[in-house]
Amino acid sequence: MFQGRLSFLQNNYYAYKEYALVGTKGYCYEGKDSPEHFEKLVKRELERLRLSFELAAADGCSQFIMFLHYPPTSIGEMESGFTEMAKEYGAEQVVYSHCHGESRFGDSIRGVCDGIRYMLVSGDYLGFCPELVIE
Repeated sequence: MFQGRLSFLQNNYYAYKEYALVGTKGYCYEGKDSPEHFEKLVKRELERLRLSFELAAADGCSQFIMFLHYPPTSIGEMESGFTEMAKEYGAEQVVYSHCHGESRFGDSIRGVCDGIRYMLVSGDYLGFCPELVIE
């Protein structure tokens, strides 16, 4: 249905200019899951993300932009397995969404942290105007 129109990041990567675009759905804790279920989902998503980074690195890529659907951290946290992996592989940017409504815009990292630019790109946060990720 989407062939030739959309590409999905999951267990893969895409090259764009000098960057490897890596990513996965991700996951964060919002109080809805048991701790065991939360840990299971995070572990799965971290494995998928590592596979994306490893495939890109094996092909000689060394500049990364990381994409997630969920924020890279749970509410109020400044680090997670996702932020640690971004640091480990030297991601220049982490682009994420899922935070909707003004009260949720501050749920995760925005701006530069540990040398990585974190971008919230939820439509309502951006006023439904696209944000430039790569020049």
